Amino acid sequence: MYTIFLKTLQEGFRIMIWNEKKDEELLLSSLSNESAFSLLVERWWKKIYSFIFFKIGSGDEAKELTQEVFLKVYLNIENFNPSYKFSTWIYKIAQNLSIDFLRKKHMVITELTNQSLITKKTPLTEIIVEEKNKEIWDAIEKLPEDLKEIILLRHQEELSYEEISEILNLKLGTVKNRIFKARKLLAEMIGEEDGKM
Repeated sequence: MYTIFLKTLQEGFRIMIWNEKKDEELLLSSLSNESAFSLLVERWWKKIYSFIFFKIGSGDEAKELTQEVFLKVYLNIENFNPSYKFSTWIYKIAQNLSIDFLRKKHMVITELTNQSLITKKTPLTEIIVEEKNKEIWDAIEKLPEDLKEIILLRHQEELSYEEISEILNLKLGTVKNRIFKARKLLAEMIGEEDGKM
């Protein structure tokens, strides 16, 4: 029984140590430890799935592409340049796979799903939030594809301008300009005057 307790304790410490590592460290540790890669998948699955889903509009196909992203990451661990952020690298892989998928299928992106903006719910706040969410997502859906993509990366995925610049292969000034333009268009569509989301 004491041996089982020690093994459980050791495993707990091992998990704590892995949880504290940065993504880049976990990726490089994945070469010799499957647990490190599993934790990386756990950390990034929802973000990558969400990113792909909003690009292609299909849940089942987004799951398949998300699996393909992690397969590509795993198969290319040795090609990862540690001087770059893991987040930029994985989003770039997801971006490229999504574009390839859309080219092959000639798909049109479908409506985005609504997400709750506040957690405290009453019947009235639920109705207000639902209407506002629908209005925002409808406006985003009407944006030109290049502006929609950039606004989702900035506000849905919360990426920095620099990360977006790397993922989309755009100059930093172009990224800032497109985000400004997208916000302005959204403000006009939603009826807000300040241009902020």
